[in-house]
Amino acid sequence: MRRISIKAHFKEKALNYISGIGLIIVFNLIAVWIPRITKDIIDGASIGYLDSSDILQLCFKIIGLALISFILSFFSRFLIFNTALKFGEQSRNKIFEYLVDLSMKYFTKNSVGDVMALTTNDLRVVEHSIRMLVMGGSRVLLLIVLSFFAMSSIADVKLTLIVFAPFTLLTAIILIFGKIIRKRFRKVQDSYANLTRKTEDNIISMKVIKAFCRESAEEDNFEEYNKDNFDANLAMIRSTALYHPMILFISSISFLLLISAGGKMVIQNVITIGAYIASVQYITNVIRPFVMVARLLENLQRARASMSRINEFFLNRPDIKNFISEEEFLGNKASDEKLAGKIELNNLIFSYEKNNEFNAEILKGITLTINQGQTLGIIGKIGSGKSTIVNLLLRLYDVSGDGVIKIDGHDIKDIPLSLLRRSIGYVPQDNFLFSDTIENNINLGMLSHAEIQKYTQISQIHDSIMEIDDKYKSMLGERGVNLSGGQKQRISIARALAREPSILILDDCLSAVDTYTEKAILERLKPYMQNRTTIIIAHRISALQHADKILVLDDGKMAEYGSHDELMKTDGIYKSVYDRQQLEDKIKNADKE
Repeated sequence: MRRISIKAHFKEKALNYISGIGLIIVFNLIAVWIPRITKDIIDGASIGYLDSSDILQLCFKIIGLALISFILSFFSRFLIFNTALKFGEQSRNKIFEYLVDLSMKYFTKNSVGDVMALTTNDLRVVEHSIRMLVMGGSRVLLLIVLSFFAMSSIADVKLTLIVFAPFTLLTAIILIFGKIIRKRFRKVQDSYANLTRKTEDNIISMKVIKAFCRESAEEDNFEEYNKDNFDANLAMIRSTALYHPMILFISSISFLLLISAGGKMVIQNVITIGAYIASVQYITNVIRPFVMVARLLENLQRARASMSRINEFFLNRPDIKNFISEEEFLGNKASDEKLAGKIELNNLIFSYEKNNEFNAEILKGITLTINQGQTLGIIGKIGSGKSTIVNLLLRLYDVSGDGVIKIDGHDIKDIPLSLLRRSIGYVPQDNFLFSDTIENNINLGMLSHAEIQKYTQISQIHDSIMEIDDKYKSMLGERGVNLSGGQKQRISIARALAREPSILILDDCLSAVDTYTEKAILERLKPYMQNRTTIIIAHRISALQHADKILVLDDGKMAEYGSHDELMKTDGIYKSVYDRQQLEDKIKNADKE
């Protein structure tokens, strides 16, 4: 099972972490050495066996050690932080690589906000915890152990045990609160994912919200998600608000025990004043990192909650898989080979799955053949199954039931996905465009500027592009928001043509252009479509009446099938739609006159 493993990361980057910890060990040895020098200065000055030059020399020694500590701290932090950042980078790549392998079923069940929360918030928590674990954990444990033995060697062992006793209570508190924090932080992450999803939905659908006067309703809806996120974070804050002061309070008890017991031992001459001052430094050194231990364990509990969410993502399995590699399928053929384009649909049946149950059949026994170089037109009401046929040809979904799709005589499931999709040029209904330049949106390969222009001229968008300030270098907003619907459609057509596919699918991609532009595009497409298998899905008969065959779908069934002339001879759905559209065009033309 593919998953993100912190253990595997530590194993892979062991040398980096060991080097960083090695620097921390030296840093901590210096940290426990400085109080010893402080003791020597105080005791030497009070007894009188050190003169001013000796004290100055020891002070310079402390400064030198502090400078070395600074350098060691810088390099250890840089090494460990850089390696932890690498974990975040590699993990995001793994999530994205797995994401593109998942089938469309996953994307119908999960939102973009859920995935965004994983790749940003959850991974950031884990990345931060790795830094804390290696940097803080190694430093704290070493400093506590070294301080305990250093204090025992220069002061009384009994005093050391008394002062360090409260830290055992701290350990119990940390373990108890750790479980509470992990549970509450999981709720924080879940509520954050829901809030992210809601925010994204509202931003994308802002045009619809304004058009339907939904501002107030969506504000109230957003407030509910925001309140859930607030409540989850507040519950988390309640835990940490009690947790951290309790750690500081118990740590202060150790300091009070040192003052009372240590002060008494100084008066009784059990320890020297220098040993007492050094012990104060040791306890101060221990209290600060022990608070860090509390934060470290808090972060580890957060990381455990985040890692459980991340690895739950990897429990999703892609339904659409390759059953044979492209190398095996092609044999000695060129690696950029494409399918010829003969398509056979045999008793095609399909139902979409929802909540592990199949809905009513969308396609009901579609059987037809499209020979290489032929054009098939598809028309039908909304929901009749037109786009579903395209989804199955692209293998975004697999055929359910006993139906079969064959291309060039091969069952579509036996064709490698890369070869199948490389052979198809697809213009979807939604005409999705990236937030990039117009040129990059069209050129998904390695085309020259002249080649790109050739395809934009076919799709009738070249002149419109040249009227924009930066022309082909113009940056598009999210989903091409700064273009009209017709412009987006024509750029999408140019992008599909630029792939030089053997199968061209136009899924209702001329609906946003006027009839004149539609006619011009189709005229320019005719030479391009020669020897290419083409499927045109449209609501206007003018877009597909020149197709070799036309399929009329009604409630997922083949209501009618034949050429334009053949279908016009029957008094069926196709002829009635044609007559209605002709009448509508006459009315429009009359209004213009």
